Amino acid sequence: MQEYDWAMLNINEAQDRQKLNQDKAYLKERGIDPDTLADTEIEKRANSEKAKEQLIASGTETPESLKKLSDEDIAARVDALERKLEADNTGAGAATAGSLAFMMLGYLGLGGRKENDSSAKELELNQKITDAQEKAKAKISELRQSLENAKNGREKEKIEQKIRKIEADTEKSIKQLKIDDLEKPITVSGKYPNFKDAFFTGYSFQDKIAIIETISKNLNSEINDQIKNAKDIDPNDKRIKERIKLLEKEKIKIKAEVEKAKLSALSEIPKVQDKINDLKNSDSNVSKIDKIKELKATVLALQAEMKELNQKDKIVIARNKEIDLQIKILDLEVLKADHENSIRNLNIEDTFARTSLEGHTKAQLKAEQKKFEEDKRLVNANFERMIAAAKNSDKQYIDQLKVEHAKAKEIMNRRGADLSAQLAELHMAPLRDMLLQGGSALEFSKNFEKLSTADKRLLYQESIRLGQDGNVMVPYASAFIPVANGEKVYVDVVDRPQHYKYSETNESKKTIGILRDTLQDSISNNILKFENNLENSFDPNIREQYQKIKTKRGEQESILKSATGEIRIFELMHPIQSISTDPALKKEYSLLRQKIENANKELIKLEKAEKPLLVSNQKLIDKKISAKVAIDLAKNPDLLPQLDPSLSKAVTAYNQARTNYEALIYSSNLNINETKPNQQTLDRFKKALDDAEANLIKLTGPILEIQYKIGNRQDFESTVSDVRRIFKENTIVDTVPETTRRVELPILQNPETGEFRIGNGESARSIAVNSGPGSAFFQDQNPSRLALEMAEKIRTDLNIDANVPSSEIVSKWCQAASLWATCRKEFGSAVPDNFVDFIIKHKDSIDIKPGSVMYVTGNDTIMNSYGEQSGKEWHRDTFKDTNPNITRDQAYTKIAEAMQTTTSNSVMIRISSGHTISIHRDGPGSDWIVKDTGHSDINGKIVDPANITNSILYSGGSYEKNLPESIAFPVTSPKR
Repeated sequence: MQEYDWAMLNINEAQDRQKLNQDKAYLKERGIDPDTLADTEIEKRANSEKAKEQLIASGTETPESLKKLSDEDIAARVDALERKLEADNTGAGAATAGSLAFMMLGYLGLGGRKENDSSAKELELNQKITDAQEKAKAKISELRQSLENAKNGREKEKIEQKIRKIEADTEKSIKQLKIDDLEKPITVSGKYPNFKDAFFTGYSFQDKIAIIETISKNLNSEINDQIKNAKDIDPNDKRIKERIKLLEKEKIKIKAEVEKAKLSALSEIPKVQDKINDLKNSDSNVSKIDKIKELKATVLALQAEMKELNQKDKIVIARNKEIDLQIKILDLEVLKADHENSIRNLNIEDTFARTSLEGHTKAQLKAEQKKFEEDKRLVNANFERMIAAAKNSDKQYIDQLKVEHAKAKEIMNRRGADLSAQLAELHMAPLRDMLLQGGSALEFSKNFEKLSTADKRLLYQESIRLGQDGNVMVPYASAFIPVANGEKVYVDVVDRPQHYKYSETNESKKTIGILRDTLQDSISNNILKFENNLENSFDPNIREQYQKIKTKRGEQESILKSATGEIRIFELMHPIQSISTDPALKKEYSLLRQKIENANKELIKLEKAEKPLLVSNQKLIDKKISAKVAIDLAKNPDLLPQLDPSLSKAVTAYNQARTNYEALIYSSNLNINETKPNQQTLDRFKKALDDAEANLIKLTGPILEIQYKIGNRQDFESTVSDVRRIFKENTIVDTVPETTRRVELPILQNPETGEFRIGNGESARSIAVNSGPGSAFFQDQNPSRLALEMAEKIRTDLNIDANVPSSEIVSKWCQAASLWATCRKEFGSAVPDNFVDFIIKHKDSIDIKPGSVMYVTGNDTIMNSYGEQSGKEWHRDTFKDTNPNITRDQAYTKIAEAMQTTTSNSVMIRISSGHTISIHRDGPGSDWIVKDTGHSDINGKIVDPANITNSILYSGGSYEKNLPESIAFPVTSPKR
């Protein structure tokens, strides 16, 4: 039987009465009549009034402001005040937070003692038990009296049985009374139907959690009490066992309810993008950054709250992802604002404006250049930081940044070029003055010798440049003559520029052999895997355009087939003679013929339209192959350690992306729903693979060149400069420094002005110098301004078809430029000293039209027009005309013989099927020097006809594998 601590119960009741009386007295002092309120409302009202007093005393609120607040608002402000105090006194704050939680439990009707509620019920149960026991006791007393009067043992046994039965029935009855007295099993939903809403808006997450956990603790405590009470009755009773089982289930439910409640207690994640958009018009980027950082602090606080929860819960997982996304957005926005600040503080347009540098001293220019380099570094670093930070978050913004960066680079490059040009001009000015100021040739010679090797070369090049008029070389002609005493100077000119060759160490040779075999196998194998099939092109635009062409071709072929059939039937039905004499038949026949002709014309047009698509698709295929070749190189353990790290990294990233995507595709093909990824996931992984491949292709430009040289020409040796770009420095490729050759040059002077020049304006060397990189004649992929201006003048003066761009004229003028140089060298002033005038003069012998640009149709006509005056004519030896099976060695033997026997100082060689060069000398016994407008490694080199197989033309240069087609030069006319 349960015992009660009547003393403790009386104390609790006394405390409750005392607290109630105190609250009544407090309310009366505040002018509130407590008699109008129920006892349960008095404590709540007193607590509310005390909270108001606390807010007013702290200066947080005024009596007027409190009138506008609800009880919930007041509670929230008290909480905020107590949290502020907690910062000053952690211990006191903790106590306050705890008391607040229990105060709120009281406010919500969820806390408090239960002794008073159960005491009457317990007394009633005890009374019923006592009554049952007394009743049984009276019956047993009567029976015991009868037992004493029993006459025999049998009668006694019956009476004893009755006593035992009464005792058992009484015990059973008491047990039933206790079971009946048990409270209905507590259920979470029944006890606290609004469990997860058991807190008010405005309270901190921590206080909400404290309230929730207190509710949970109270619930568990009550259930544990019920379980204990039930076990105390009879733990083996079937009804008790069932009751305990139900109560244990409710304890499990509490855990789930706590998690739900905690999730409900979470603050809403702010829509940061909306708040950021509100800041867009802010004038101050600094204040914008501060506000964004404040917003981030709020989100980070939410992130901290999540640590209190079950991290495996789906809602928690989703919320964590959302918070991470919001933080990424905020981080990006801080960077954006910071970037805007940087660009605003360092205004690119103003900082790198092309202001005049004229009059600056060298020291000023150096200081300006130093500042420029630092500003440039800051701008580039800022853009690179921004692009890296924005990765995987905002593609549109990254694209915008890249456009801005490209524009900034263009502006900075212009400024940098201006500074470099001005510094170069400051350096060149005194050198140029040596040529322009005139004076004594002997003094000029002495001053020249004092110059550095580099400055001597610069002065020589400046002398040649001064012989240019606008955009072409003009020879010194008769204005400059050798000085009287024959003074000469010596200049070290470049004999062969810096170049590269495969290393010849044993280890390198082994690696190079592996590389050659790997490249050849990979290229040949991968070429077989890809077919230039427009219908299956990797580029959707090419596929679309091809489908249109295919549809139109089908239509035209159908028309052609139909018309062809019709015309055959027509010819069978109508003899040719009747068709020609009958106007109606003739017209009908003519229409059919026209139909066929039109269809054929359209088919030709469609075939032409398909060719550019084939070219574009092949380029795309070549890029795909280059990526495959790179992967094959990285697979080889002998090559991988020596590959350029960026290429190795790109290959690794591509392989990983491909593995991920293929694994995803495999799982999607399984007939297991749980393993099947959604389309969004497939698209994401496919994009990652495409991006990895695109990044790899960016690094395989050199492999494209290798593919051409090995796949088309079987020329491994020429790949050295390309291999150098995909391998680590100084592994299998050696750098060969440039070599120079000292040449003797005469000093020329203009008698009238006193100006000096170095060398003959039309010397073999100067002709070559004026064809090298940066000159008006060099055929670069990006032609110089001088070259484009010259080509544009040709287009304008000859009214060339608009479909022939200036860049194409430059790319095709090697033959005409070589012919002009040869004519000038041979016939001097009889030939126009301006290349453009030369082209205009001989326009009837030079095609400049679509499909035939700068093709000289009459070399002999042009040459003979000048040669006739000096008894010379054009001689041409086309090698295959005399020997269709001529070998490369035989062709070079013929070239050497011609150069050794000719009295001419110039020869033109069709060195390959698409390029012409010329070779010049300054007279018998002098060096033959190459003029090559297309290849800097050839231009300016010396060719010794007596040792032609060791020349740059035959081996080691751009034409190492080419079969020359012809040689041509002026010879004395047999008519003379």
